[in-house]
Amino acid sequence: MSLYYDTGIVQIHHGDALEVLRTLPDGIVQTTVTSPPYWGLRDYGVPGQLGLEATPEEHVAKMVEIFREVRRVTRDDGTLWLNYGDTYASAWPCQRRNVVGTGSLENGKREARPARMPDGLKEKDLCGIPWRVARALQEPYYPGRIKREIDRVWLAAAIDGEGCIFIHKRKEGQDNGQGYARKNDTYGAGLEVANCRRAFIDRCQEIVGLGTICHQDGHGRKQRIFRWSLRTNQCRDILREVYPYLVAKQHEARLAIGCPSSGPQASEAHESLKKLHNGYDATIDFPPPASLFEPGWYLRSDIIWSKSNPMPESCKDRPTKSHEYLFLMSKQPRYYWDAEAVREPHNSYLPMSHFSRRGNYPKKLDSSSRSTFPMNGPREYNPAGRNIRSVWTIPTQAYPEAHFATFPIKLVTPCVLAGSPPKCCGVCGTPWVRIVERTPTGATQKMPDGFATHDGDHGSIHKDGREAGESGVPVMRSETLGWRSGCEHQDDSGRSIVLDPFAGTGTVAYVARKHNRRSIGIELNADYLKMIDRRLAQETMPL
Repeated sequence: MSLYYDTGIVQIHHGDALEVLRTLPDGIVQTTVTSPPYWGLRDYGVPGQLGLEATPEEHVAKMVEIFREVRRVTRDDGTLWLNYGDTYASAWPCQRRNVVGTGSLENGKREARPARMPDGLKEKDLCGIPWRVARALQEPYYPGRIKREIDRVWLAAAIDGEGCIFIHKRKEGQDNGQGYARKNDTYGAGLEVANCRRAFIDRCQEIVGLGTICHQDGHGRKQRIFRWSLRTNQCRDILREVYPYLVAKQHEARLAIGCPSSGPQASEAHESLKKLHNGYDATIDFPPPASLFEPGWYLRSDIIWSKSNPMPESCKDRPTKSHEYLFLMSKQPRYYWDAEAVREPHNSYLPMSHFSRRGNYPKKLDSSSRSTFPMNGPREYNPAGRNIRSVWTIPTQAYPEAHFATFPIKLVTPCVLAGSPPKCCGVCGTPWVRIVERTPTGATQKMPDGFATHDGDHGSIHKDGREAGESGVPVMRSETLGWRSGCEHQDDSGRSIVLDPFAGTGTVAYVARKHNRRSIGIELNADYLKMIDRRLAQETMPL
């Protein structure tokens, strides 16, 4: 891991994305535009690369870990643009043996690559990897040992019903087992779950992956009792994880988690916990433990990247794939978004008289009327353009060097423009806010019976399905008057930062620099770093 390229505007790191991200400070990135290696599609020839995991679940888990770090380095008003393509399940004869001889070349030999046939899918099934990743990034994250929420709920119920939370006292003068006699009473947290069914106890240990299991016989018991036990810091860590789901024993958990190792408070916590066990009130309490809950990303839009020049396919039993997904995600419900920077031209529509009365569907026209009737019709529009749509038709962009999947500049540009400001505070990084004046043009647009719209064509919302012939929706004009500071510093010397943790050939860095933004890129493959050098050396690049 090393800093490969730094001009003060563009910074490129050579190394593993996760390792480099962990070195970056919190909350410095305004927007991230990236495309991770797709699962099971390409071998980039680098040991430890992403995309060659044995199962989709392993791949998704790695994506969650990486984009959790991306979320940490993103500002609270920041966004993530995640480009992802899907793949089909397959199981050729060599993959049924779980080996494919097309992995990374190392010491003259190809390493074994795992099969791409996921559990539960059939050959030729679409795997749905983009949506698996997007859904996983939406979910809350718990950085503890217990990864599944259902397991935390189950273990909390087991502790409430069959468990005992206690504080163990080690008396002054006792040998600690290493030839050292304690000079003071010391205290440690403990947790036990007991049941006459071994399967129940095994499940507790399976969820946590820690602790010991023992059994007890005799003493008049008719059945053998099994116990799962945790002590000291392991006990505290697990109690923190299940604490929000405890019902009957939250006070006991607070005492065990907050109890010091020695001193008057520790002694009082020990006595208080014994009182709670015997039905009396405790004399001491501690605040609830800090939550381990980390909210996931907000999934704000699924954009379809429609490729006008898709890769040819030999398939005869399905449509040729000509699209990928571009997910827009945000760290918080409210975030920086510059709609004016990415307004798009209006389409030419049929006049309103040629729409059906049931809604926005054109009536059938014969060939003669299609050829003679003007397609642009008598409609009025916001001169600045309409709000950007969620289907972007952009051709793939050829690249002269050896890279399999180069970002088109036209795909990256609206992400950078909408997700990051051209001006931000040089002190705190707060984006400057565009001042937009919306004024009526004097024209109105009549709406057909039953028609409703909520878009940027008219600059307003029309929901009531007013009758045709009534007064229409006023056509608004959007005009940028300037910019104002979003904080108290009144400083516009800063530049927002655009991140790409899978930099490839440096397209995101190139676009960010072109539009007066700073950028941070991370790339694992040393060969691609040289491509980034050559690309950033170009003053201009064809769009």
